[in-house]
Amino acid sequence: MFSFDGTFMWKGNTNMKRSLIMLAIATAVLLPTASFAQSSDAGMSSMEAQIRDRRYESVALTYVYGNSGQSGDSTQRDMHYYSFILSGEAEVLDGWLVWASIPVNQQNGLLGSVTGVGDLMVVVDKKLVKLFGAQFSLGVGGRFATGSVNQSHLPQAYQSGIGTNDYLIQLDAISKALNFGIAYQISGGRNANELTQLKQGDLFVLSGGYTYRGDGFDVGLNLLAIKQLEQTSVLDPLSQTKSFVDVAGTDKVQLDVLLKSRVAITGWLSATATAGFPVNLRDVNVDGLTRAFTTSLGAAIEL
Repeated sequence: MFSFDGTFMWKGNTNMKRSLIMLAIATAVLLPTASFAQSSDAGMSSMEAQIRDRRYESVALTYVYGNSGQSGDSTQRDMHYYSFILSGEAEVLDGWLVWASIPVNQQNGLLGSVTGVGDLMVVVDKKLVKLFGAQFSLGVGGRFATGSVNQSHLPQAYQSGIGTNDYLIQLDAISKALNFGIAYQISGGRNANELTQLKQGDLFVLSGGYTYRGDGFDVGLNLLAIKQLEQTSVLDPLSQTKSFVDVAGTDKVQLDVLLKSRVAITGWLSATATAGFPVNLRDVNVDGLTRAFTTSLGAAIEL
């Protein structure tokens, strides 16, 4: 039976339930991920969407893999990106939630390999009001430059951190099955990478999703529309003086599709998986944020 609030109540046999749980994992991990043009961590909102589920307080460890495909110049193509991300969420006061994550990243490409701690993210949410079965919350947060941007003297695409302190404000509505959000990310300015000196524009993000809830497993679909309000600029490699040039195509609207699944293993332990797909493609990788595909596997201890 499918209830009005989107919760699935099913009285099938145990073998059938196990089969559907395995199908949920396979759907998120094994579907072809032909081209995921916008990276999962291009903005704080998109990273949050990939590894956070606000319906569960938890501590999680997530493995993420991505490949840049043929985007960018010859030094930025076919790059391999690996991350182990430790994250956690808890209600610290009545109506106040804190979520944080810290990754260890590795980037491999034509020019070399870099491994290091990435950027710390922290988001604080305040529950506002509950209307029509949905909890409305206001969140503020930041991505802080704890990762290096000058390891091995390589360009920004190879670095573990973004190199700036960026800030986020968001408004969300979350029910048992549906979620909607609007967010604005403020760029922290130009970073200190000695070759690229990257400066990103502010981001405006709209998101929405639906989660199908079965007996011991969830399968969800999320959409994110991301608009960078001005083009990314970098140090002009052809200039004899220190001048900067805008990177064409970095400010176009991008639509990301994210499949998510969660399987309850015990009453306190769960497994998660995600896979991303693009609606439009990004042809540049100067910031190291473009992926031809991305997928993740994780485990969470639920509090």
